[in-house]
Parts: sequence; structure tokens; C-alpha cells
Amino acid sequence: MRNGGHVTRLADVEAIVALVDRTRAKYESYQPIFWRRGPDHLARTRCYFRFQILNPRTKTLVCERGTSLVGCLVALPTPAPPIFNPGGPTVTIDDFCVSRDEEWAHAGRALIEKLRQIAERKGWHQLVAVNAAADLPKARFLEGIGLSIASTWSVGTFDRLVSPGTAPLVPRSDGSD
Repeated sequence: MRNGGHVTRLADVEAIVALVDRTRAKYESYQPIFWRRGPDHLARTRCYFRFQILNPRTKTLVCERGTSLVGCLVALPTPAPPIFNPGGPTVTIDDFCVSRDEEWAHAGRALIEKLRQIAERKGWHQLVAVNAAADLPKARFLEGIGLSIASTWSVGTFDRLVSPGTAPLVPRSDGSD
């Protein structure tokens, strides 16, 4: 039994894959194009997490309650684009999920606290977290720990776009009448 946030081990892969797949299924219901899981998504997810756990640059963390995995997080050092200066090295959190929304208060905090300890040792400065727009419990958690929305992505397919000639025009407000 490991309580709190801990660096994961290969033995955790199957439990992580199950937790992440439940989260991705929920995300797919929010936006079925962007989050659509491929036919071999479980095998690919399993390989991805094995790679991340063995990658010395990546931090893959888990939180357990008793013998159950209740949260996981993957943190990847990510260079900022050269046109931006966030003030120091950036780490991006992807696949940050919990078993139930109520776990953000415990597992989410434990994982972020463990990541904060690692960040202090590594000199990481900026934290970027990926979240589905409709995942409001996670969004509230991220806001509650001090993160703010920096960007949003809009997704669609070309065959469903409204023709530019028929789209409503947005009036320009450039001061000229």
C-alpha cells in the first residue's frame, strides 16, 4: 500500500491503463472527434505508459487508497516556444486523472504536491495542464490550485464546416464608420 503521490513502477501499468481509459471514454463523450479512441488504444496506451515510466525525464505519478489506484499523472518537461519567455523551464501534465470526481480533493492534491516537490528539485518553473473543456470538476481543481486557462482549441471536421460565404459576419470595431 502506497498512500499519497508516488513515482510509479511498471507493476502499476495495468491499473493506470484502466483508469486512463475510463477518463478517455468520458472525454470521448464530450468531444467524439478529438478524443476518439483508436481500435488498438489499450495496447498503445500500455506501451505509452511503459515508455513514460522508464523515461528518466518524465515523471509518472500514482496515488493509491488502500490497494486501489485512485489517481495518476504524467509530467513531461516541455520546452517553451522560443518566442515566449515563461520565466523558467516548463513541465506539461498530460493524462492527469482520478477514479472519481471526489478524488480531486485528495488524490489530485497528493499528486500535485508530489510533483511540486520534484519541480523544486529539478528547477521547473511553469506548469501546463491538459484538460477537456467539459471536465468541469478537473477544471475547478486546476483553478483551485492556482492555474488559469491560457488557451483553448476548437475542433471539427471539414465536411461539417459552415461555408465561409454563409457564416454570419462578425462586425469589425476598428473605429471607422
